[in-house]
Amino acid sequence: MSRVAKQIISIPSGVVCTIEDDKIVCKGAKASNKVHFPAGFSLEIKEGKCKVNRDSQEVSSALWGSLVANLKNAVAGVSNVFEQDINFVGVGYKAIKQGNDLEIHLGYSHPIIFKVPAGVEIELKKHNEMTLRSHDKQLLGETCSHMEKLRRAEPYKGKGVIKVGKFYIRKEGKKK
Repeated sequence: MSRVAKQIISIPSGVVCTIEDDKIVCKGAKASNKVHFPAGFSLEIKEGKCKVNRDSQEVSSALWGSLVANLKNAVAGVSNVFEQDINFVGVGYKAIKQGNDLEIHLGYSHPIIFKVPAGVEIELKKHNEMTLRSHDKQLLGETCSHMEKLRRAEPYKGKGVIKVGKFYIRKEGKKK
């Protein structure tokens, strides 16, 4: 049995969760999030608490735990904002905001135009530091991951696109 799936989700005041077709819609004062609700599950909402139950043993418990975790993030996202800091480490690495896009220079022969998805806000602190904000935790993680793939962190010098708070393996250079 999944321990995550057994947890009861507390719904803060001002947040309303409803089921529409195959989606759970969470609406709050700041935003609204949708979570895919697969067949084989039932949802109980009582007095500010939400519990997801499995209708049969045929549905995997991993899917059950993932559904509960996604629902928790959706409920938290409509009242709060998720943030992720990203740094560009390297000589000449920088980002320039152009409307809703980013022009990123990462040491290639050309700048990279990165299209920022709707629902994600970017704040440039310096030319090589930025903060991404979103009410959708999954969309924020995907955006950070796509940005990180543009230039992976190099293990010897540590150059590349780096998520603040993530552990990167650093290697020692050649020994004489």
